[in-house]
Amino acid sequence: GITAEKRAILHDYSMKDVHRLKTLVENILTAARLDNQSIHLSTLEVEASEILHGICSEFENNFSSKRRFRFDIGSDCRLEGDPVAIASIFNNLIENAIKYSKDQDSIAVSLHRESEELVFSVADTGFGISDKNKKKIFDKFYRIGNEDTRKSQGTGLGLFIVDQLTKWHNGTVKVADNRPKGSIFTVRFFL
Repeated sequence: GITAEKRAILHDYSMKDVHRLKTLVENILTAARLDNQSIHLSTLEVEASEILHGICSEFENNFSSKRRFRFDIGSDCRLEGDPVAIASIFNNLIENAIKYSKDQDSIAVSLHRESEELVFSVADTGFGISDKNKKKIFDKFYRIGNEDTRKSQGTGLGLFIVDQLTKWHNGTVKVADNRPKGSIFTVRFFL
């Protein structure tokens, strides 16, 4: 029979796959809807910190043995928007940080209100992004193709979706180098 330890490892792998497939399917559907303008986003008062708490606990449950997470989530992070789309922005940027980093790299997620802005950022200590690639990463289907990243699975839709959904929410998304290594993605929602 299978030992308890083996069963735990198999369960771990299955949960990660379920998580990855869910994101993959959601991204493909969202990209298709963005393409033919059939995406229907609602405008509700959303407490973004609650959404992010839920997403962060899911990532921590699935990846805590692989990455070192730091979460810094403020309160009173309300904005007008679509809760599913906002969850998709959060999810894709954290997923991206996991995908483009190695075991035991750290990922810092933060969400805070700064006067008339809501600022969400994900900083990783992963492979980083060259200046040449920084211009292209938000294009549809673009994937950074180097030795480190080729092993990671993806559709090249995650950052395209983040960019489109952020614009829809009257926001911006930018990427910068993290020091000494890695990347920082920052989304600003203008309230």
